[in-house]
Amino acid sequence: MLYYIYCVKMRMSEQNFWNSPLKKIVKLIDMYQDETCMRVSEVNGESYSPKYFASEPEIIHSMREVEGFA
Repeated sequence: MLYYIYCVKMRMSEQNFWNSPLKKIVKLIDMYQDETCMRVSEVNGESYSPKYFASEPEIIHSMREVEGFA
C-alpha cells in the first residue's frame, strides 16, 4: 500500500521509493493525506484542522535558520 500511494497517487519515482528511508516515505504520505483531507473538506464545506498546513510558512533568509542545517 505504501508503494501505491507514494508512486501512483503522489507521482513520486520508484527509484526514490526504494532509496528513501521508511521514515521519510511515511512522513511524506502522512503530509499528502493531510493535504488531501484539507482539500476535500474545503470542497464539502466542512471544517478540518490540518496537522501540517495550519499556519503560514516562515520566510527563511539563511540556511542557518533551518533547524539541524547549521
